[in-house]
Amino acid sequence: MRYRMLIVATAQDVLAEALQRAGVAQTGRAAAFQVVGRGFESRLPLHGPADSMTSSLEIRRLTPDDLQLALSLGNLFDGPAQLEPTRRFLESPIHHLFVAQVDGRAVGFVSGVELTHPDKGTEMFLYELAVDEKFRRRGIGRRLTDALATLARERGCYDMWVGTEADNVAALATYRSSGAAREDDFVMLTWDF
Repeated sequence: MRYRMLIVATAQDVLAEALQRAGVAQTGRAAAFQVVGRGFESRLPLHGPADSMTSSLEIRRLTPDDLQLALSLGNLFDGPAQLEPTRRFLESPIHHLFVAQVDGRAVGFVSGVELTHPDKGTEMFLYELAVDEKFRRRGIGRRLTDALATLARERGCYDMWVGTEADNVAALATYRSSGAAREDDFVMLTWDF
């Protein structure tokens, strides 16, 4: 079984996020998030194994104008991106796709979908999270998760949720480091069509 997420945040990631939440703009080791129109961008220095002094992480919220970039993410998705589903996803106002890039190279993504119910309001479903194996354990997964959570708050979602395998220790640690708490155990059933 392929795990969707294998990242653990570093102490520097926690500090950078705390500074960002406090609204403190920093240079060097931390920087504040910026929200620009429909897009979301975060530029932070990259920390962790195999650091490079020149490497920097950029997290971008994709828009319909980023169709070609989204189509190029097949190495991060479970399989090649398909043109029409990708276009439909990017054009939908309730579907969200963030990409992490290091020196212009896509190294991770998170996707989310807003779900609305008449008696509950809207919540964000973290659909999928993945980081290239060579870039794991640098806090990229947490930063992607935080970007989606920030968007969910801005859009008035009452919560965000994700499902993962009970033995996926790295995914559980990442989601918890981003503020998630484990709910009661549940059973997932699927219909194959």
